[in-house]
Amino acid sequence: LVDRTHDICASGLPLPIQTKVYVGTMGAILFATTATWSLQSAQPQQQPPWAARVARFAEFMRPLTTSLAQVPQIPGFSNEAYAAPEVMDRVVRILTILQGMVAAVKTENNQVKAALYDTIQEVLPLTLSLFRIYTQHTKVLRAILEFFLAVFESLWSQAGPSFAQQTISTFLEVLQGDTIARVLRQEDASGTAVVNNLVLILILLVQGKGAAAEALLPAIVAFVMDQLFPHILNNFSSEITSNFYQLLTQSLLSHWKLFDVNGLLGGRTPALLAAYERSFQQPDVSIFGANLEALQELNTKLNLFQRQTFVQTGFSFSLLRTVINVLLAKTHNLLRDEILGLIYHVAAFNFDSLEGQCCSPCCRDPRGPVRA
Repeated sequence: LVDRTHDICASGLPLPIQTKVYVGTMGAILFATTATWSLQSAQPQQQPPWAARVARFAEFMRPLTTSLAQVPQIPGFSNEAYAAPEVMDRVVRILTILQGMVAAVKTENNQVKAALYDTIQEVLPLTLSLFRIYTQHTKVLRAILEFFLAVFESLWSQAGPSFAQQTISTFLEVLQGDTIARVLRQEDASGTAVVNNLVLILILLVQGKGAAAEALLPAIVAFVMDQLFPHILNNFSSEITSNFYQLLTQSLLSHWKLFDVNGLLGGRTPALLAAYERSFQQPDVSIFGANLEALQELNTKLNLFQRQTFVQTGFSFSLLRTVINVLLAKTHNLLRDEILGLIYHVAAFNFDSLEGQCCSPCCRDPRGPVRA
């Protein structure tokens, strides 16, 4: 069965079924029980030594990875051949299968993960180079990002920080300006999925405490605020939006020293906080509620509402005026208690000043709520 897997899957099986077959075969080789190895014999057999299983798995994977490695060698690939439907289908098929296999080892031990990583390591730089080539073909970009997301989720320790830096730098460099705009304009969901998967990768990265995350953070913040946020404002209901705010929250929680007033990214912090306020001016209740919780979490863990960046820039006044207007307008009554909780915690540290500059005008102006 192992020997026939490639032929079986090449016979026209749907891609999801092919992926399951490859994942099942990988399991039979790398983490199967003794019974699996006994199928050809009526008598129970002992599992082969681990080295033999790893060698067998490498042999099994070779046709798959070789097929991907040979793609750039197709005649005329750098000109127009790369866009041929059969070439793109080949790339998407292999990366989808590899993505399924990588995702399948997420909860396995490091021994299994290392065995898989060793077989795909050589195609990682190649796949990254394909990302530059297929910027106008979101179907391929989506397969590439889904594959790399699986690698970051399952094989982070095996890939290492240098891999992360090279990969993220390439993604951020390519998805700039007109490119990200073109990707997000796709009529189907593939363009949104491309950017959403990138944001999920960035969330994984910024949660790390190592030098790789800190080195990339300025580029990540520049990308999400200068390139991505304007598109979110134009389509706030996009599925990217919730992950965008999760990325902001995790960046602040994991690397506050860089965002503090004297930190490397201190100049960016007011814009990040203002992005939260913009979400409170939108009708999306789920995003509104999630960001109320995010600010409360930032305050609990970082004392955000007492920070100089929060108070002395006037952001606390602006935020309170915005959420009080929402409260008075009764557009988000489902979140009334959460809004009141945020107002209390923001105002508690400087109530006299805030009462005079924010709360009183909202209550006393005969024309109604003061617009932020």
